[in-house]
Amino acid sequence: MKSHVLGFWLAGSNLLSLLSSNPTIAQIAADETLIRNTVRQQGNVTVIEAGTTAGANLYHSFGSFSVPTGATAFFDNSLDIQNLISRVSGKSTSYIDGIIRASGTANLFLINLNGIVFAQNARLDVGGSFIGSTADSIKFTDGFEFSARNPQSTLLLSINVPVCLQIGQNPGNITVQGAGYDLPVAVPIFTPIIRGSKTNLQVHLIMQFVQINEV
Repeated sequence: MKSHVLGFWLAGSNLLSLLSSNPTIAQIAADETLIRNTVRQQGNVTVIEAGTTAGANLYHSFGSFSVPTGATAFFDNSLDIQNLISRVSGKSTSYIDGIIRASGTANLFLINLNGIVFAQNARLDVGGSFIGSTADSIKFTDGFEFSARNPQSTLLLSINVPVCLQIGQNPGNITVQGAGYDLPVAVPIFTPIIRGSKTNLQVHLIMQFVQINEV
């Protein structure tokens, strides 16, 4: 199966907000829009299993997604998955102060239009790229839209490659409160790609419309 590398071109400002934030910390909970979402607790690790598979894409939908200090969110996906595509359909900000981990070399998309906070202890342990966004939806080459604002209950999810992130009128902020592991100490607001300490890791934090190009 062909592997896809995701690249981004951005324009404008406000890529990152480096202001302090005090959100309410929530746990990880699947919503009811996708029938195979499974979240279980194993000590301090929240294991995210099953999901809905379409080709090389694996979809998850959460009512809330936050990883408190000392905790790990582990996407336990099969190794043939290329894109882990996840949305938060609830009303809370995603507060990340623990570890987000995924199996294999899959790219991990996380959209939460309410906002995402990466606190001082946030770490990313993924084999592909991490794309965090306050977009309303992820769009695909076949026109399918995976929406966080209007989360659809459907079994007809796209097998195609994501091609753009659609930002709404009032997107939430993405806040980076500290360096963390694989997160930057300081990032120019026009920089589209943030490279972590792993040579194969790219971190993309996006608060505006962006086209995704396959290279």
